[in-house]
Amino acid sequence: MERFIDEDSQKQLKELFEKEFEGDIDIHLYIGEKPNDFSLFSKQIFEELSELDSRIKLNIYNTPESPNPLIPMYPTIWIGKDLGHRILYWGAPYQHEFNGLINTLLIVSQGKTDIPENLKKSISELEKEVKIHVFVTPQCPHCPMSVVTGHKIALESNGKVTSICVEAQENPELSNRFNVSSVPQQVINEDLESISVGAPNINTFVEQILSYGKGKPETVIEAREEVPKAELLLLKPEEIKDVLEKHQKVVAIFTGDECQDCEGVKDILKGMLSEVGDSLKIIEIDLGSKREIPGFKPFPMIPTIISFEKSEEKGRWMGSLPPPVLKAQIKKFSEKD
Repeated sequence: MERFIDEDSQKQLKELFEKEFEGDIDIHLYIGEKPNDFSLFSKQIFEELSELDSRIKLNIYNTPESPNPLIPMYPTIWIGKDLGHRILYWGAPYQHEFNGLINTLLIVSQGKTDIPENLKKSISELEKEVKIHVFVTPQCPHCPMSVVTGHKIALESNGKVTSICVEAQENPELSNRFNVSSVPQQVINEDLESISVGAPNINTFVEQILSYGKGKPETVIEAREEVPKAELLLLKPEEIKDVLEKHQKVVAIFTGDECQDCEGVKDILKGMLSEVGDSLKIIEIDLGSKREIPGFKPFPMIPTIISFEKSEEKGRWMGSLPPPVLKAQIKKFSEKD
C-alpha cells in the first residue's frame, strides 16, 4: 500500500518527535462500522505516525462502547482522552490540518503550552464546562492556527474545555446550523451570538471563553473590550459602528494587507494607551485587501488614522506621521472638551 507520508517527511517527523516529545500520547480513532474514505485515510495516517514514535499510542474502534455526543460522526479522533483532555477532530486531518495535528501532538506530549501564565491561571479556574467548535476546510492555511489555539486552551483547562476541530465539508448539517460561509469560524457552547470568523486573538478568545465558563456570555466585541490595555482593540470593518456608538471619543487606525508602516504607527498608539486613559478609545480596523467601508469616506492610503467624536469624523491623518506630531495630535484631541 502506498504511504501517505513520504520518506523525507517521515525522517523530519521522526527527528521532530525524538526532540520534542516528552510523554505518551493516546489517540482514540473511531472509524465507523463501514469506514468511509475519510476514515480509511485517518486510519492509515495515524498508523504511519505511530510507526515513527512508540510514544504515539493508537487505539482504533469502529464505534464507541456506548453513545457519546462527542463522537457523532466518523472519523472522530480523540487525542489525550486517557490524560483527561477533550481534544477532538470531527473529520480527517489532511492538507493544512495535518500541520495543526502535528502541533497538537507536540503540546499533548509535553503537557504544556505557550499561553501566557496569567491566562493559564484563569483557564484552569473555569467554573463551568465550555465547548469550542472550530470549523475548518483542508484548503484553509489559517485554520490550523485557530484549531491549535482551541486545543491549547483545552489542554490548560483540566478537562473543563472541549475543543473540537470540525471539518466543514464533512459535517454539512452542522455547518449549515452555524451559518458557516468562511473559515476558520469559532463557536462557543453552540451559541450563535458567540461566532467569530478568522484566526482569534488569544487574549480575546480566552476572555470570551471565560465569560461562558462563568455563566455570563460575552459577544466577541464585549470580550475584545477586556483585552489588556497594552493592546489595541482589533475589529473588523463591520464592527466599527458599534464601538463608535458606545464611546464618545474614538481614535481608529485603519490597517490592511501589505502595509509596511502599520506596525510602527500601531506601536506609537499602543504607547499612548496609558497616557489617554479612559478619555478616548483607541482601536484598530483591519481592512484586509479592501480600501473602503460603506458609510465612510474611502481610504486611499494605509495606515489612516481617524478621530471620531459622537460617531462623527473630526480629523484624519494618512501615512506614517513623525511620532511627536502624531502623539501631539491625539493628545490634543483627547484633552479637548
